[in-house]
Amino acid sequence: MPTINDPNGQAADVTSEKMLKALCVSETLEGHTNRGHGQAFTWQFSTAATAADDCIFYIKNTDDLPMILEGLDLYVSNDCDVYLKLGGSGTTAAGTVVTGVPLNAGSGEVADVTCLYSEDVESGGTFTGAIECNRYCYESGTVVDTHNINFPMDIVIPKNQVFSIWTDTPSVVITGTLYGFFHD
Repeated sequence: MPTINDPNGQAADVTSEKMLKALCVSETLEGHTNRGHGQAFTWQFSTAATAADDCIFYIKNTDDLPMILEGLDLYVSNDCDVYLKLGGSGTTAAGTVVTGVPLNAGSGEVADVTCLYSEDVESGGTFTGAIECNRYCYESGTVVDTHNINFPMDIVIPKNQVFSIWTDTPSVVITGTLYGFFHD
C-alpha cells in the first residue's frame, strides 16, 4: 500500500479518523513570489481624462509568466465611473511610461511589461476591443478617501495580454496604485 513519507522515509502519521497529521508552514502565493523570487510589483499613476470613456492606464504583460493582479488603490477627485477592461489589441501612441516598483527592496528585479498612463492612452493609436470586467461608481461623499480594491478572484494576464483602466468623465483626477506579481 502506498504511503506519504517524510524526507527521511518514515510514513506520515494518520489519526483514527484517517486524517493526515502534519506540522506545516504555509504562505500565500504572492508572499512566496515576493520573498522567494522578488517578482511582486506596484505600478503608480495619476491623470485626468480629456474626454468621456478614455483609457487612462494600460499595462501589457510581455513576460513568459502570467501577471497576476491582486488589487488596486484608487483616489478620485470627483464623481465618475472607473472601469477595468481586459484584452484588446492594437497600438498605443500616447502616455508616460510607468516602471514597476519591486516590493522586495533587495531583489533588483524588473517587471517585463509595457505600462503607460495618460489622459487618453489610446489617442493616435489603434488600441481597441478591450472588454469591461469591473466597474466602480464614485458619487458625492465617496470621493474623499483612497479606495482599496481587492480583486476577489485575482485577475490573470497571460503573456501579450492587456489590462486597462478607463473613466467615463473628463477632468476628474484619478490617482492609483496597481498591485501584481508574476508566477505560474
